[in-house]
Amino acid sequence: MQYDDYKSKYKDATKQHNIMVLVGNGFDINVLSKYRNDSIDTRYAKFYDFVKYIGYDKDNILIRKMDEAKKNGKKNWSDFEALIPEVVKDEKDCKLMNTSLVELQEKFSLFLNNVVTPQIENDLGRDFTKNNWAKRSLSAFLGDLDKKNFKKIKFYADLWHHYVFNFLFVNFNYTSLLDDYIYLDKMQFNPHIYRTVDTNFSFQANPNNYENDYDYHLEGNILFSGYVHTRVIHPHGYQNIPRSLLFGASDDRFESDSEMRKFNKDYWTQYELNYGSLFNDTKLFIIYGSSVGESDKWWWKNICKTLEKDAESKEPSELIIYSYKTKFDISSFVNKYASCESGKGKIRERIFNIVYDNSDEINFLSLRPETEEDKNREKFNFSKKSNDPAIIFDDRWENIDSEVEDYFKEIIEDEEL
Repeated sequence: MQYDDYKSKYKDATKQHNIMVLVGNGFDINVLSKYRNDSIDTRYAKFYDFVKYIGYDKDNILIRKMDEAKKNGKKNWSDFEALIPEVVKDEKDCKLMNTSLVELQEKFSLFLNNVVTPQIENDLGRDFTKNNWAKRSLSAFLGDLDKKNFKKIKFYADLWHHYVFNFLFVNFNYTSLLDDYIYLDKMQFNPHIYRTVDTNFSFQANPNNYENDYDYHLEGNILFSGYVHTRVIHPHGYQNIPRSLLFGASDDRFESDSEMRKFNKDYWTQYELNYGSLFNDTKLFIIYGSSVGESDKWWWKNICKTLEKDAESKEPSELIIYSYKTKFDISSFVNKYASCESGKGKIRERIFNIVYDNSDEINFLSLRPETEEDKNREKFNFSKKSNDPAIIFDDRWENIDSEVEDYFKEIIEDEEL
């Protein structure tokens, strides 16, 4: 799999930023906490209760292992994927595990269909459109950075008009809640919004109006007119196709055994073959709602490898990690998943943590109702950072001021029609 080259498909596009967003169960949990009238969500602990209620094969070794872990007070006792390496020791265990996982696939699909009901999806779809959540997530996520991190991130320095913002969402969840959320419906998105230019999207460079060190940018929350594309993939399967639900581990011990290795996720997903070529072409990585656990370490290792490779580049790849209530341990992440000792310091410099207590505090993948402030941020700001009539942006631009103003006048005229 490779990123589509949208830059070559638009007449005026000058550059393409590929943004890979990796989304875990925290997103689904947040959505269901707001749209269900009970405490049921997609956590494994809730699934365990569901299985106990509807009944199961008493010989299922994973459920027996969960019973044991719960009785012993083990942390994350309900994470049956993490328990797989503890259960599988020999060929006999492999046969029992296969039977157990097939049963869990069927029951987990049934569980999800009971948790994520058509009514919830309809209610979500209505609110997604009403509040422009997809549009805000794609255009204003830099507003979630604090002032210190905003001044450090290089992504902000590489923005201009006619750029393509190409988002690939790697949805580790089995549900379609994220797909629904990020879908650009006709109420949020018009692919031909302007009469005189072919751009279809406005990216908010500085939603919080932070002071910055990049003199070539205009003052305030300038909107860069460009293009947007989104795509969602489910490397671990879909809830409505029970056979596609992929449960597994990522254990190096399994690699040396032809049967045991089948319980590693990357054996079936063929990560390297299907997704390995994406990383070198990714400008920005974003992790949201994920525990960044061992079962998905292939992704974390490749992100670290990309950050290390680009460390000395003028246009380095970077990573934004959203963490709920607790500060993310960047050093531990790098020490665990980066392969080169000498490059770990550079990798840490390219990682930015956004801590939030409530998703209503942020722009990205939040469920906050749209406010007047949100609407005002989408209005073009023409004020200049200096009185110099010729703003020099970089080697590509000279005396660009009049061109910028003419360009914006065309857009404003279109919006007023």
